[in-house]
Amino acid sequence: MPMPLPRPTNLPSIAVPSQTDTAASGLPVTPEPAPAADGEEAAVPTVAAPTAPGQIAEKQASVAQVAAPVGMPAAPGALVDVPAEAPRVSGHGGTFLRLRPESDIWDLLDAPLNTLFPPAFANEPESKADAGKGVEPAVPAPPLYREVRELQRLQDRMASGTADAVTVQNALIAKIDRSFRAADGEAWRDGLNARALVVFALSGGGPGAMRAVLAKGVPPNIDERLVRGSLAYLEGREAEALKDLGEIDVRTLPASLAGQVALAQAALWVRRDPARSAELLGRARLVAPGALIEEAALRRAIFLAAQANDIATFERLSASYLARFRHSVYAGNFRQRFAAALTRMTFMDNAEEFHRLDDLLAPLEPESRREIALMVAQASITLGKTAAAAMAAERVLATAPIGSLDADRARLYRAAAQAASAQDCEAADAELATIAPDRLSTEDRRLLGSARAVARAISGAADVEVIAGRATEPQAPDAAGDDTAPAILAKAQAALSGVDQLFGEKPL
Repeated sequence: MPMPLPRPTNLPSIAVPSQTDTAASGLPVTPEPAPAADGEEAAVPTVAAPTAPGQIAEKQASVAQVAAPVGMPAAPGALVDVPAEAPRVSGHGGTFLRLRPESDIWDLLDAPLNTLFPPAFANEPESKADAGKGVEPAVPAPPLYREVRELQRLQDRMASGTADAVTVQNALIAKIDRSFRAADGEAWRDGLNARALVVFALSGGGPGAMRAVLAKGVPPNIDERLVRGSLAYLEGREAEALKDLGEIDVRTLPASLAGQVALAQAALWVRRDPARSAELLGRARLVAPGALIEEAALRRAIFLAAQANDIATFERLSASYLARFRHSVYAGNFRQRFAAALTRMTFMDNAEEFHRLDDLLAPLEPESRREIALMVAQASITLGKTAAAAMAAERVLATAPIGSLDADRARLYRAAAQAASAQDCEAADAELATIAPDRLSTEDRRLLGSARAVARAISGAADVEVIAGRATEPQAPDAAGDDTAPAILAKAQAALSGVDQLFGEKPL
């Protein structure tokens, strides 16, 4: 058996519920015992410890010896009766009598704490915290911002390449638009809802919902410059947007809002101050890493660097995008613009520096590398950069399966680049003749026809030049006089102009 605990001396007084108050609080107790005769120990009342809601387990506690009321002297060890008006101590679980240290309270320490300090019950006096519970609470503003957060999560999935997220996004934007238009004006007094209104408008929601909210006459609980500036930006009022939105310090805004505002500001400043625009794009990337905001900011920063011919920044940002966002739903559009931007880089015309293209495309899968190289070759022909077109086509032919469409396109671009050369025009025409037009896109078929015309014209012009150089005197033109050198050269020039204009209407 365990050894009994020693009874320490000089214990402080401890409070336990009195029987009267326990009964008043709804705790079941045994009937009040009869007073003990002189020299006998008083009967021990039982106080129940709750073991389950509405059920009590008995536990004994000695309350026979109690201290005299506070402020009344008592001889050491003296016992006094406990009158009804005896002072009690208010506690968390009810009202308590104060026991003397000399009483047998050490045994009480074996009792469960919920016996000594019973929990509150329904009939316990109301606390300050419970005051006013009967009053009908104010109806909170509907959490409209939650739908916008869902939209942001969905758009972040688009940045990672979830293709079906685009369709879901369109449906969700329409749903949020309806919710915002139907919401009571008071809902926009909630700062979270007001912030969500601006985020939604700049995230593809457009100005319609914002206009409808403002028409209710209750201004959203947010900096009015954000509302006015966003609305002006979305409606194409650039000067007003710059005045209200362009000067806001995005560092003072919450991250969920700062990224969208920084993107809008960058678009507003790009023509006036490209350096400031690039800085704002950098801030957008910092506040939303891995999100669609960073993906969009990175795309735009790459083209800003290309426009400024900042090759180091262009290469660094391009490598980051191709490594992290190459599966984005917007990656296809990016690759087209990226290829066009590459053709403007000075290293593309230098065979010794062309390896930089290989370094940039290294993070991509072979199919993606070939796709971009083909775009570079096509765009280079459009710009008349035949050397870059030929080198890009060679990169594709090095890895493309023989007889594949990629191989045929690469042969087309390489031969088209050689067609205007007097030394290579015949070989180019021969290679172009082996390419099946029905496998090509409409644009590539047009290029094939124009390239063959150029190759034949250049070849014919060269033959006429040789004959004319050997002649000792002018020859009279024959019936086919339009085959003379000037006429053939004119045809060649017309064919070259057709190639130059072939993709001229396409934005780069």
